[in-house]
Amino acid sequence: MPKSWHTQIQPFVLSALSARAAQLGRSAPNADTRIFDEGLLDSVRYVELVDRLETALDIEIDGLEIEPEELHTVGDLIDQLTGAVMED
Repeated sequence: MPKSWHTQIQPFVLSALSARAAQLGRSAPNADTRIFDEGLLDSVRYVELVDRLETALDIEIDGLEIEPEELHTVGDLIDQLTGAVMED
């Protein structure tokens, strides 16, 4: 996995979640922010985020590589998405 995926995915995810936090009147999230507890993501918003990420970066995320029970924080989300980028 190219290290560059993390450096591309991280700002995309942080930007998207920061926009959501602003809608909710909350401060911008960081790696330790709990995404579901804080209302930054739900199942529908997660799917939309992945779809936008795939389109923006011209990548494909392998949904089978994502472990939903391990998605707690922004950092978890970024790490799992980075690890799930499908290589040619």
